[in-house]
Amino acid sequence: MCVVDAGATTVAHTHPESVNALLCSDRADVLAGPPIFPDQVVVIGRRALLVPYTDPGVVLARVARARLAEHARQWGMPRAIYLQNHGLVALGSSASEVLQLTEMADKVSRVLAATLSLGNVVPMTEESAERIDTRDDEQIRRTALARATLQQPGND
Repeated sequence: MCVVDAGATTVAHTHPESVNALLCSDRADVLAGPPIFPDQVVVIGRRALLVPYTDPGVVLARVARARLAEHARQWGMPRAIYLQNHGLVALGSSASEVLQLTEMADKVSRVLAATLSLGNVVPMTEESAERIDTRDDEQIRRTALARATLQQPGND
């Protein structure tokens, strides 16, 4: 499965410190688990993908491709792919959108780290996440965010 097939025309691979802090811990799975707050649902979606550590290069590309196809079948195409002990891959329609995804992944990681320092993560229920994901006002906000990214200099 190619990310372009899913509408992603821009892909960014980064290593935000907050994201890598969780990805290098025994709690990396929380990044790809159920969302913890509404903004996460609106920007990243209901599920991200976590790919277990694999040596970078062709082997990682093959493992990521297989995991991506499996995730797409079960949950739909992710907007964020977390590479355990490595970094983040953001999939979007523009450089501005992948920056927005990266910024939200950073926020999610910081909130999760603070939450884990206080106790266990209490994610949103699947029903709550679905309700946020399908609400008309959130769809309007998602459209406005996408429009804002398209109107930034350098975007067509």
